[in-house]
Amino acid sequence: MSPHGAEVRVAQAGDEKGIIEGINRCRTRPLSLEEWSWSYPPSADGRAIVVAVKNGRVVAHVGGVVSAIQIGGRKVPALAMADEFALAEVGEAAAQRRLLADVVQTWMMEFGGADRKRMIYQLVGAGEDSAPSAFTEGRRIALPPVDVLARKVAVRSPLRRFAFRAEPARDWEPRLDDLWRRIARCYPFAAVRDAESALHRHAGHPGTRRHRFLVFPRFSRHAVAWAVFETNSSRCRWVDLVWDHDEPGALDLLAHLSRRLASQVGAMNERIVLGGDTEARTRLGALGFRPESALEDLSLRVFSLPYGVQPGELESRCYATQTDLDPLRRLG
Repeated sequence: MSPHGAEVRVAQAGDEKGIIEGINRCRTRPLSLEEWSWSYPPSADGRAIVVAVKNGRVVAHVGGVVSAIQIGGRKVPALAMADEFALAEVGEAAAQRRLLADVVQTWMMEFGGADRKRMIYQLVGAGEDSAPSAFTEGRRIALPPVDVLARKVAVRSPLRRFAFRAEPARDWEPRLDDLWRRIARCYPFAAVRDAESALHRHAGHPGTRRHRFLVFPRFSRHAVAWAVFETNSSRCRWVDLVWDHDEPGALDLLAHLSRRLASQVGAMNERIVLGGDTEARTRLGALGFRPESALEDLSLRVFSLPYGVQPGELESRCYATQTDLDPLRRLG
């Protein structure tokens, strides 16, 4: 029992309703049980969630998503904080921070990896610090602006796209492992895009249909690009993208697929969030994608680094798409 009269513990079955109610009080777009369950898939170690419970009600919460990060050619396990809240019932902002600090301490002890083999971080957006947060310590690393590009007028893709073919990707897609091994050099600091990460991030998304494609040279079985799209009546959104920078025709084909998907649902807008890939931004610009806005003042608040990883490595080019920014839950 904490000094605040709340029990701080790892989340248990039955806490879901209180967690979702608390999250929805702190965000503009409602979160459903189905989306929450998809965002926090159960694992052998359970969900990385800690709650504070008072009088049978969840009054504070920290939730993390397990992933893997590539830093300078090295793959390290990571835990990204996706949600945190302390309700006003706890008291004023100072009281909320104190309780949240207790929740974070327990969260770190349970899931943070005291052996320092895991990177613990939070992606912070502009204005995030206005809310009570327990992450007041740790190294804060500013990220370059992330561009939001949009295309409203179709532009014919170059003929070189015909040298490539696209295939729908499966929920479990081992060909992604081969692709990531060969193109990881293009992404010195990025979340790993392999079969396991794609399964957790994109399979079975509730409420939205995700179209996943692998792109191959026409006479090869080795993929050179992978992309994920979401469509509705208003737009076709690129959710994720990785590609071999030596194969620009693959990006041309993906832009062609984006236009076709948009046409199928009657959408007039195609949109991609892209950071840390100037070559993709330039080539998409030639295909009609224009800057719509920029997500500035993004930063990483790094709570723990694995042994052997230096903070300076995190200041190199950081790759980001919509799927990396989803934990902010403000950009959908």
